[in-house]
Amino acid sequence: MPDHGQETALLAASWAKASQVTGMNLTHTPNLLKLITNHGSQVHGELKAKLHPLIEAMFGFHSSQSKSAIKKNQSLAEALKEGTNSAFKVNILFSA
Repeated sequence: MPDHGQETALLAASWAKASQVTGMNLTHTPNLLKLITNHGSQVHGELKAKLHPLIEAMFGFHSSQSKSAIKKNQSLAEALKEGTNSAFKVNILFSA
């Protein structure tokens, strides 16, 4: 998860992108930003729940509780993380 500074930067970039896409220039107030950031964990949970089946299918994870499936999933997760420095990358979200 991003720290407070990263979260603030992401929010500003998201707001700017949304304003550009919609053509609406709405002022973001500190109270509005606080409201949005306070619901970050809820959004994270919703995204995680919605993306779980997609990620499972895309990368070949298995939802079985068998020890062999769990071991395969662990090996697959380790292989996917190979060569990465972190599991959360924020800079790819707002490319031009």
